[in-house]
Amino acid sequence: MDGNSIEKIDQALSAEYSRYWGFENSEGSSLAQTRALLRQADTFHQARSAVIYALFVPRDQAKGLNAADFGSAQSARLALNRRLQNAAIGDSDQLLLVLVPSAGPPVQQQLEVTRQEVLQQAKLFRMAVSDPEDDISYRPLAQQMYQWLFAPVEPDVQRLQLDNVMYVVDPGLRTVPLAAMMNDDRFIVERYGLSIIPSVNLLQTSFGDPPPPPQTVAAGADQFMQQENLPAVSLELAAIADSQKSTQVLLNEAFTQTNLATVRAQSQAAMLHLATHAEFNAGDLPSSYLQFWDSQLTFDQIREMGWEDLELLILSACATAISSPEAELGFAGLAAATGVESSIGSLWNVSDVGTLALMAEFYGHWSQTPLRFDALRRSQLSLLQGDTQIANQSLLTARGQIKLPAEWNLPESADFRHPFYWSGFTLVGNPWW
Repeated sequence: MDGNSIEKIDQALSAEYSRYWGFENSEGSSLAQTRALLRQADTFHQARSAVIYALFVPRDQAKGLNAADFGSAQSARLALNRRLQNAAIGDSDQLLLVLVPSAGPPVQQQLEVTRQEVLQQAKLFRMAVSDPEDDISYRPLAQQMYQWLFAPVEPDVQRLQLDNVMYVVDPGLRTVPLAAMMNDDRFIVERYGLSIIPSVNLLQTSFGDPPPPPQTVAAGADQFMQQENLPAVSLELAAIADSQKSTQVLLNEAFTQTNLATVRAQSQAAMLHLATHAEFNAGDLPSSYLQFWDSQLTFDQIREMGWEDLELLILSACATAISSPEAELGFAGLAAATGVESSIGSLWNVSDVGTLALMAEFYGHWSQTPLRFDALRRSQLSLLQGDTQIANQSLLTARGQIKLPAEWNLPESADFRHPFYWSGFTLVGNPWW
């Protein structure tokens, strides 16, 4: 596959996000530009990274696909994507994986599996993983997704000794809990860092020495008038303030859009943590929102918040609609649309104490490694391996114990090994620093 083909792919994917979010689209990232970015990241961050495109191409043009004719196949794919309202169109398209490393030619693997088959299994996979009471059903689905989305390029990933994989994926795959994919009985997150990027062109990066601990605004609410309360939020914000010393907290009545804008202007905080309901829904931008204490910030307004200088935005209690192209474009495109380098959000509503557990671990690990993908991966492993657990009415984390209120009626002991608790948290955008 040549550089022109890669650039066409990247530009097409960028256009999908720009149409939804209403920002100006630029040209795609060429193969040479993508390689240069990856080489620069490898040097600065001492972590080997690559991009994996997971795309669907028309069946009649998929056989014998090569660098010379891929452009025409991509043009056909674009025509299909512009007609997503007709669900029947493109169902027979076949899955194509393209691994782009920092050096050497791209690795292309065409699979004899259709869009309809993959997306059906992807939906079932997400539904099964998001049920913490069922530790069986998700496993064959997790193994199947691994065989489709990773195994065909795994020998090359191993040969390249990669630490981090950035997925650029077609509609229907953008809210798949990739971290829960399994090879036999091992989750992929046990070996690799993972993230989603809307396209290489929309990836916002900066290179230099590891930054000092950023000033942070941690905001949220544990009580709501018309939505489910989030009783662990106050503990979550306190844990952040304890690990990030330069943190300003806005809780409940203080958590307003006006107060947030004022605090950010005064502090120049580079990190924003929002522990509140966030809904990525079907429909246009006003259908999705962030819940403040006294109002909702809909996504058609969010770009007016002036978050372009943020390095990391964390939404710890968000939920994303299943099988909605718009919800996917919202979740995977939020960072690019707002100018934020990276975002971390949950694909479904994780239990309140489960969210507290993962976030406490994330900030603890982030203080030890500035690499965002590595901090999230270590946090997920802390839950998966049972290091983070409930015992004697306390949450045991790598940084110590967090006393939990007796009125929560928690079991005497519990862990968070099930992927429901950790695999939904997804890094989108710049995976480094």
